[in-house]
Amino acid sequence: MAILSWNCRGMGSKWTITYMRQIWYKHRPDFLFLSETKQDFTFVQGFKAHFGYDKLTTVEPNGSSGGLALFFNNDYQ
Repeated sequence: MAILSWNCRGMGSKWTITYMRQIWYKHRPDFLFLSETKQDFTFVQGFKAHFGYDKLTTVEPNGSSGGLALFFNNDYQ
């Protein structure tokens, strides 16, 4: 089982998304936990299928700070 946790400091920038793809393809974690997403559920949900996860749990940001996202598959319910 592989778990990747990253304080991405906002998922809105192209650099962040590019780097996130690189580390995901390198490690292919079973769980991907992102902190400081600074994005709402709708935005973060777009990455669930892209990275091949079945489930997503989020905590909405408070204004322009915070936000958590946990991606995982049905195997780990």
